[in-house]
Amino acid sequence: MQPKSIIIFIIAVAVSTLAASYRFHDSAHAMGTLKKGGGVTRHPPELDGQKQSGSLIVTAKVIPPFRGDARVVLEGAPGYSYALHNSEPAIRLPFHHRPMFRDNVYHDLRPNDRVALWVVMKKRAQLPVVINQAQKQDAEAVCCPLDPDTSNVAPGKQPGQRPEKKGPMLAFYDNRSNERLLAVPIRFTGTGGGRHGE
Repeated sequence: MQPKSIIIFIIAVAVSTLAASYRFHDSAHAMGTLKKGGGVTRHPPELDGQKQSGSLIVTAKVIPPFRGDARVVLEGAPGYSYALHNSEPAIRLPFHHRPMFRDNVYHDLRPNDRVALWVVMKKRAQLPVVINQAQKQDAEAVCCPLDPDTSNVAPGKQPGQRPEKKGPMLAFYDNRSNERLLAVPIRFTGTGGGRHGE
């Protein structure tokens, strides 16, 4: 082997090793199942909440007997804009069924189909909020009830009931019945991120 070829080989191995070992902190992966009655998320993703943008890929298998169309929506993240992109194969094989993805809806999902969806999220620019003294007093009067027994009760809930836990999630819904097929909770961490979760 010539010295030039050896040097090129060593550089290629070094670059490949570096690329394989480096984890980008603005992306994550989640796996789950789409099924009637609600699927299961195996790995809730974690993203860095301090970054202006992030992306995650969600892969899921359709569990029988579900078949039909599924709408995809990002919920509980009002501070973010988002775009959904279906992961298309480089070559479409005629004997392998692939559902179409159009207008954030998977069309013609069939049992045992597999989907892979990229979610690109960006923080919306927030305008500064200016509050004068009168508004501050009004807000304090509204937010701080005098009755200590009801101070921790969420609107519409009775004392003793726990409020529903809410947060950002990617949800798949049956387009016909509006039944949720899968919910992927998204965790935002203070630093780092880009993990599968626990």
